[in-house]
Amino acid sequence: MKPAPFEYIRPSDVNDALVALGGAGPDAKVIAGGQSLVPMLNLRMASPTVLVDIDRLGLDHIEADGATIRLGALVRQRALIDHDGLRSRVPIVSEAARMVGHPAIRNRGTLGGSLCHADPTAELAALAVLLDAKLDIASSRGTRVVTAEEFFLGPFMTVLEPDELLTEISFDPDAGGSWAFLELAERAGDFAIVAVGVQLRAEDRLIRKPRIVVAGVEGSPVRALQAEQILDGEEATREAIAAAADAAGTELDAQDDVRASAAFRRQATRVLVQRALVLALEREPRAA
Repeated sequence: MKPAPFEYIRPSDVNDALVALGGAGPDAKVIAGGQSLVPMLNLRMASPTVLVDIDRLGLDHIEADGATIRLGALVRQRALIDHDGLRSRVPIVSEAARMVGHPAIRNRGTLGGSLCHADPTAELAALAVLLDAKLDIASSRGTRVVTAEEFFLGPFMTVLEPDELLTEISFDPDAGGSWAFLELAERAGDFAIVAVGVQLRAEDRLIRKPRIVVAGVEGSPVRALQAEQILDGEEATREAIAAAADAAGTELDAQDDVRASAAFRRQATRVLVQRALVLALEREPRAA
């Protein structure tokens, strides 16, 4: 199939893009890398009247030297893997990005595009929640900043209004933190059935500030808060890790679909959380 007819606009700067979005109304769509939107257009799962191509806006900066990491919304997923500063300061970014699709997809797909598409299984969405990322959103009415947890509302739904544009993603790297990112998929490059990200500190064998994020189980990536509470301040024992993994598998509202049952997802969550915690604790702390 081919897309339904639409008006194509290719602005050269952010202000022009915001004007185009503001004037196009709710039937407009933004296209960047196009790895999710183009198939949807061809299948007529999406039929926008206006398509705003933001590829020329220059939002592809990576600032990894300061106290805060800043990533433009148009940073290609491949750049998240290849950038030396990101690999050395926040290696979990590269680790998670490697699990996104296949090389051809990562070469064109963008960080912001993945976040705005809001697929419940998206690795980069889970990563943004794990890193407590801040998302800069612009429109002709002004700018606002939301956290990644606030940004995702449900499957393929975000807080973005039709006239708004995601411009930048920022986060503070966790000094000395250990990490792990694991997923279960039918094949390499497939959508994750369950993905788990973990970040924590281990001080004198005591776990501090654990963050555990699970994707693919609910309608958007969520933190396993009960599991985090079980671990925080506890000794890093097998019993504590097992208890946290069990809590993560129980506390989330797992969904059934054609790919897996809710029971399977709960068990996969338990296994992946346990493995991710063990891996994170085995890793040497990395200075930010």
